[in-house]
Amino acid sequence: MTVPLILLLIWFALDMTGFEIGGKWLVETAFKDDGYRMCIYIVCLILAYFIGRVGKIVLLGQLSIWLIIRLLCHEWYLFFDKGPMGDANGKIEYFRNTIKLFEIEGRYLPDLYHITLHILILWSVISVVKMLRRSA
Repeated sequence: MTVPLILLLIWFALDMTGFEIGGKWLVETAFKDDGYRMCIYIVCLILAYFIGRVGKIVLLGQLSIWLIIRLLCHEWYLFFDKGPMGDANGKIEYFRNTIKLFEIEGRYLPDLYHITLHILILWSVISVVKMLRRSA
């Protein structure tokens, strides 16, 4: 396994347990909502490790779909006030007590946890593509 895949697993595990720093949430516990996603990721990692090329293709597909979903559920709101999860005001309210790198009044911007998650997913996609190219 590559570094980005392992880092993504560790980072996403925080979503299962929740992690609070100084009264602000890096990420609240979301096992109920995202536990299935963790299981899918672990199964795809196992497939990639034991099955080889076909498993890596399955992992790449899973990561790509996950990245698209994450971008639609977070970064989409940078450009549009409405999206798959309602309006931007609802997102601002829902994530009001999370650690943020940037804040703009009245505008939803992803928090630190989600920015890092999205970078790790993208890095993992790139890593799997490189693995597939090497094994071709």
